[in-house]
Amino acid sequence: MYNFGEWIRSSQTAHWNTLRRPYLLDIFRHFRKMGPLMSHLIDLSDHYSHFDHRLTPYNFLRYSSTVWRLFNNRLHYQSRLRVADYRYIHGY
Repeated sequence: MYNFGEWIRSSQTAHWNTLRRPYLLDIFRHFRKMGPLMSHLIDLSDHYSHFDHRLTPYNFLRYSSTVWRLFNNRLHYQSRLRVADYRYIHGY
């Protein structure tokens, strides 16, 4: 058995699109059985607000899913999942 120690991800899980997320979480669950401690830091803010200070960190939540698809794209994908969504996905 391999010793993976700790597995730390910073922010990247927020950029996983919804089609890949279940597959990647299955991989994490597999490695978790081997004993590593995993920590995920997820930036839940609208990333456009980081450089346009007129926007709030919650700006992207005001748009419908249909409208948000016009702003969101494969090159700069932003998940609008909230804490409750991530807890559900991870089984908490």
